[in-house]
This record gives sequence, structure tokens and C-alpha cells, in this order.
Amino acid sequence: MSVQSLNLQTLIGFETQDLGNFMELYRNTYIIPFTQRHYEWTEKEIARLFNDFMEAAPTEEDFHAMNTMVFSTENGKSIYDGQQRTISTALFIAAGIRAAIERAIDEDSSLDIEEIIEWAYDTFTRYIAKTNKKHPKKNEYKLKFASQDIQNYFYKLVSIPELKPLTMSDNQTEYSRLNVVIDSLPEPKSAKKDASLNRDMRNMYDNYYKLVELWKQHIQPNVADYDIEEDMDRIVASIVFLIVSVKQDTQAAKMFESLNNTGKSLAEIDVLKSLIEEQLGEESMKDEWSDLDDALDTENRNKFLSSITTIILGKKSPSKGLLDSFIEHSPVNSFASAKVTLQMLEKMAVSYHEAMHPEQVVSDLELKIESSWMKSLKISQHIPLVTAMLYRKYDYSDIVSIIKSIQELYIKNSIIVDGRANQFTNTLAILAKKVYDNKINTEKIITLLQNEMKDDNTFRKDLIKGKYNNSTKKAAIKISLIRLAEKENGLKNESEFDVKKNLQIINYEHILPQQPKPNSNWESDFADEKERDVLIHMLGNATLLAEKPNKTLQNSDFEIKKNHYKKSKISETNILSVLDKWDKDQIIKRTHELADKIVKLYSHDFA
Repeated sequence: MSVQSLNLQTLIGFETQDLGNFMELYRNTYIIPFTQRHYEWTEKEIARLFNDFMEAAPTEEDFHAMNTMVFSTENGKSIYDGQQRTISTALFIAAGIRAAIERAIDEDSSLDIEEIIEWAYDTFTRYIAKTNKKHPKKNEYKLKFASQDIQNYFYKLVSIPELKPLTMSDNQTEYSRLNVVIDSLPEPKSAKKDASLNRDMRNMYDNYYKLVELWKQHIQPNVADYDIEEDMDRIVASIVFLIVSVKQDTQAAKMFESLNNTGKSLAEIDVLKSLIEEQLGEESMKDEWSDLDDALDTENRNKFLSSITTIILGKKSPSKGLLDSFIEHSPVNSFASAKVTLQMLEKMAVSYHEAMHPEQVVSDLELKIESSWMKSLKISQHIPLVTAMLYRKYDYSDIVSIIKSIQELYIKNSIIVDGRANQFTNTLAILAKKVYDNKINTEKIITLLQNEMKDDNTFRKDLIKGKYNNSTKKAAIKISLIRLAEKENGLKNESEFDVKKNLQIINYEHILPQQPKPNSNWESDFADEKERDVLIHMLGNATLLAEKPNKTLQNSDFEIKKNHYKKSKISETNILSVLDKWDKDQIIKRTHELADKIVKLYSHDFA
């Protein structure tokens, strides 16, 4: 068949529908294909949608054209472009129903409660769902999700239990009758705190209650005479969609990708998912990809793909062409290659989540502590390396040793001297690839990291010159002093250091306070303000208190402070209590002493 003889209408169908026709239940059930991305809209997009709907409906004669929707009719009516808008539109209607019912009990409302309940029921069954308790198989739903768990959650979230029929006893007022409905509605809670909800569910929850709130704000100014039925009818008649339908899923997927390339970029992990599905088919990949999704939970999918690409390439993954770089080394152009890549991704997802959040999934306490310290130091470049080690089943003790070495590298070469945080990204990427390729062991990794570190003499000078006036530098000194105290005092198992797993409750104490009390001894002993500011942030003016900061103590004179220091089991703090005074000479002297000890600590020659 020549190009000229092609009948475009047999390949692609075009039509326009207003929102009412688009959402009417009897017309179609819209299927959300497995290959489509997660429901990712946030309150920001939801607020924009709400405002668009409200502003676009001044009269029934006016209309507002929304973006194009792409459907495949190969297996029912599957949404390939527009699922975010469609789900959000269903939430918009359901939230309007709930807001109208809740506002109907307002004492200033002149609306007939019976009419509101009838309207709510009719609207819900027209646009959202019809349920049949006696014959569940006859239930009708506007949206059908690939995941049954998400399907069940969505309709539990938006449904209004026992809405109709509702009988009213002789002594029951319309007000109390409506309260029966209100009492049956689920109360909002923080979805983010519910570990049983996946990311789709959390976003649905947050957006639904955001829309309820927006509807209430919209209704409130005119609550006495507001007509929800009239307003909703105007909205569904004024919003218009352009519907594009094709006969095959693959055609719809390609059209979706093409349309997204002209606007907001489609997440590359979703494109990869579609490429794998083309080779394996939905049924052959569904379980493994679902496991991958469950493992990643709320992790950023493109950051995950970027980390995995870094591991595979042995260098920082490119900001552009990420997917091309990935599939060049992990192809998905055949059934066999797609299967291998999918299995690798599934296992990597578990390892990546463990590397990102060991506190949630890892049992080893030391790994949890060291990982939390990396966050305090604002180090993230190690994630691909740790992911590769977890993927290759390294012992937790080996991973802890390597993380400690990375901390030392950054403290010595970067943090103390305000160096670039990303200067070791490629070094760590090379090590990650070697781990992934099984071409290196723990001892060699540590040796290579140590070879990158500054020499002891340079490090000592940097420590002495350092100005410790930001959270990252203070975290570096906290960690160094904790390690020093453990070696000097053997305090690893002492109760005072049980809190070490949380740097936030180990106080970085400025002996000479940052804000001396007016007319205190501090002001007279350190009269030169410029010199005082330098001394405050020197290494020798820092010590640790294994407790939350005490503002009264922080700014007290030294005579009061040293009585508190005497109670500490940390020798570097306790020894301060025997001093008669704290002055410039003491700060400089202690700066040199601590620098010597920290250098020796990190030179692995502590005695």
C-alpha cells in the first residue's frame, strides 16, 4: 500500500469531548496500563488543575481546551497519555462531592440536605463508580488500574459509604441524618507516615484531601446560597479534551513518547520500562517490575537509573542521554537481553534502597551509624559504590570499613578546606564498576582511597588553619572527636555514647561561646571582637557534650562551664575542668594538640 492510499481515519481517530462526556461511566472504563508511569502529580499540579477548571467555567457557552489525550483501543480503552489528568479529574469530582456534603451541615446553608445527598449519589455513580454489594462482579468503575491494590485503595479513598439508601427514623432530623454520612467518611491522616501505602496511594491521598480543601475554600464565600449542582454542571460542560485513539498499544506508546518529547520530558525509567515491555510483554515482566517498584518505594527513579548507569560505566552518568548510555551497556533489544537487564534492575533496586536508607532495612547498627554520618557530612557520591557492594553481597563490616575510609578522604581533602564536594565522584565511580565486575576486594578499595588522601603534614596545617563555622565542618569535627574518644576512653559501649548514632543530639560545644552574655568575663577577656570571632571557630575551642545543647550553659562564664565539663566521661571535655582559665593561649595550644591527635587518628597509627 502506498503512502498516498493510506486512510488516516482507519489508523487514528480524533474526537473532542467535554469533561462530562469524557468521564461518564456508561461510555467507557479507562484502563491504566501497567507500562504507564506512577501517579506522580503533587499538590502543585492539583492546585493548577483546580484553578483551570474553576476559571474555565464562567458560562456554559464558554469552553477551555485541555491537552490531548491518547488512547489505545487494542484491549479496551487504555490511556497512554493523560492518565495523570484523568485520575486527578476523578479525584476532583469525588472531592467536590465530599466537600458539598460536609458544607451542607453548615447552619448558614439554605440548601436542602436531602437534595445534596441525592445529587452526591447521582454524581458519584455517573462519573466514579457503581457498586453492587450483593453481586460485586457487577461493580462498574470509571478507572481500572493495573495494580489491584491501587484499584482497591483508590475506590476506598473516594467512595462515600452508606450514601444511599439511607433511611430516616421519625425522630431523626435531616442534620443528624447527614451526620451519619459524615461520620462514615475516613478522617484525613498523614499519608506519608503510613508505611503500607505506596507512592501512588500517597499521592492520591494527598491530592484528594487537597482538592477537598480547595473545594471548601471555593464554596465558603457563598455557602448560604451556593449551588454545587449548577457549578459542577457548568464545569463539566466547559472543559474540552481532544481525544486521539489508535488501534494498537505500541502505536499509542510511541505517540505518547513523541508528544512528551515536545513538552515535559518523560522520565527515562518509564521509557526503559516500555522498551522492556516491548520485548517481554506485560505478563512476563509485571511481577519483577512490581518488585522493583516496591523496593524503590519513594526513591527518585531517575536518580536510581543514574546511579546504576554510573556503576555500569565506571564514571559519572551523563546528565543528557542517560537512557542511551544505560542501554548501550545493558541492552534491551531482544527477549534474552531484556530479561537479563530486568533481573539486574530488580536486584539493584533492593541494593540501592538499602544504600539510600539503611536505617529502614539494614540490621547492622554500625552501617546505619556510618551512613547517617555520611548524610551529616553531605556526602552522596558514595551511593553507587555502596549499591554495588550490596548487590555483590559484601559483608556489612567491609562496607562499614570502606564508608569510614570515604569519610576520612572527604574530611582530609575537601570538608576542612572548603574543597569541591564532587571531586572524588569519578574515583568512586571507577571503584563501583570494579566491584560490579568482581575485579577488586575490600582491602584494595581502602588502599586506593588512602592513596588519594592528603599527607599528614598538610592535613595538620589545614586543621590548625580551619574555621569551623558551618554544619558540615562541625559534623566532621564531631565525628573525629567521637572516634578519638572511643580510642582514648574505650567508650564504645558506655551509655554516654549510645547517642552517637544521632549526631544531632551530640552537642558541638564552643567553650568560648558564640554569643557571650553582655558584661560577662568573656567580653572582658576577649575584648577584640574580630580576634574573638576567629578564636570562637578554631578547632581548639570545640569539645563534645553528649546531650542536647543547653542555652544557659552555652553562654555561661568558664567557671560555670567547667563544673559541667567535670561530669563528662569524655576525656577531652573532662580535662577542661582542671583549667583555671580559658584564654587565647589555651585555645591555640589545644588547637595544635587536637590537630596532632586527629592526624594520628586518621593516619591509622594511633597508640
